[in-house]
Amino acid sequence: MASPELIRTEQRLAEVDALQQTISSLRQDLQAYSTALRRELEALRQEAAAFMPLLEPAPEVEPEDAVEPPALTDDSDDSLFRPLEEEIPQFRSFAAKPAPPPARAPRGRPAPEPPDEPAAMEEPPRKPMRSPFEMDDETKIGGKPVSVMISDGTASSDPLSGWVIDRPSGGFKILVDDEIPIGSVISVKPNVPSPNAQWVNVCVKSKRPERHSWIISCTFVERPPWAALALFNG
Repeated sequence: MASPELIRTEQRLAEVDALQQTISSLRQDLQAYSTALRRELEALRQEAAAFMPLLEPAPEVEPEDAVEPPALTDDSDDSLFRPLEEEIPQFRSFAAKPAPPPARAPRGRPAPEPPDEPAAMEEPPRKPMRSPFEMDDETKIGGKPVSVMISDGTASSDPLSGWVIDRPSGGFKILVDDEIPIGSVISVKPNVPSPNAQWVNVCVKSKRPERHSWIISCTFVERPPWAALALFNG
């Protein structure tokens, strides 16, 4: 039969191996995200280069030299400079017509007001691009992970291995390999040699998959003493 020290050593080796696999997976995801950002930046640069010719100002065109009218002499034919209405009677009659008066609204009715111009549509603010590793406040992993053992509400079943990854007010967020139903009462104990280590009962309120594991959000059934709670802070 293996000694307790050997069992703890094997558990710690397994935990280190799991952490190394998680770190390797995060590195791969980060490298893929960095590659995607570079491609998007290159596409934006190409679009900007395509629009640059449209933004350049048009070249100024120098006006042609003005042609001076011929000077009048005694031998010149002044019929070329007669008013147009003297040559064309139709033009004279058309030019003599006064402009029509502006239309007036009927008495007793106010003149219609011009329609209001539609208000310019304001573009909604764009949200900054977020990294795929950045989570919402409800699922944000914070603090130092602490290795824990997980059992049933009476701490009588064979314990499972897990990690406390966050400590919101009134409970824990635990990373565990096995799925635990919502509403279950479980017991959690820090995997540290300390006289203050004790089983703490929590109730599972929510869960979500995280790669090949599960992240469960739990609340205290009864708040533990401060000495026992401090061991979950790493």
